Amino acid sequence: MSDTSTPRRSPQGKGALGRRPNTLFKNLNAKIASIPMILTALCVFVGGTAWTVVYSFTDSKLLPRLRFVGLEQYERL
Repeated sequence: MSDTSTPRRSPQGKGALGRRPNTLFKNLNAKIASIPMILTALCVFVGGTAWTVVYSFTDSKLLPRLRFVGLEQYERL
């Protein structure tokens, strides 16, 4: 015998197949407060990456010197 009854509703009055609540605006204050930390982390990451790329094309050894030599460092490898 099959059950042909109508779907049950949740206690909140929404159907079992109702929409999920929008979590984008949940804890909005915490998300806004974390923006400076995220920007700082991104700046440090991008800055460090740029520093490495720029100085990989110089003749720096131990201390950074901004004397551009192109791919000469990579030819030595």
